[in-house]
Amino acid sequence: MEYNADHQYKKDIEQLINHLELSSSIIWIKPLHTEREIAGLYQAVDLSVSIPSSDSVPVSMLEAMACGVPIIASDLMSAKEWIVSGQNGILVSPNDREPVVAAILNLLSDPEKQSHFREYNLRLIECEANQDMWMEKAENLYQELLPIHRSDA
Repeated sequence: MEYNADHQYKKDIEQLINHLELSSSIIWIKPLHTEREIAGLYQAVDLSVSIPSSDSVPVSMLEAMACGVPIIASDLMSAKEWIVSGQNGILVSPNDREPVVAAILNLLSDPEKQSHFREYNLRLIECEANQDMWMEKAENLYQELLPIHRSDA
């Protein structure tokens, strides 16, 4: 699919941005194709907001955490597996915008909290979502199961 393929939708969003006088705060980015490009974008932001009303574990949330970005996320069970509100992020109801705005303003005004969230999330992702570690564990499990399967043949 072409990037920004729904031109009318993008035009509607741009009109809303202009109406709300937010154009100086919005940057349309080009498509990102590599992990390095994506990580570079995450590392350039002050925080990440992921507030869907339903989702499995949002990959964007994990990517942001892995890049040391403080998180504001929906208080969904899937996010609660990774975020303890106030400890390594802020969880908010996706259906009420006032707590979302309050969380954004709170986090942006507290550099110490941002730093704590960054450090905590970097350690958490390294320990719990390290792809190399999980691939090694999966390979070891397959190696353990392989002799069992061969002896049954």
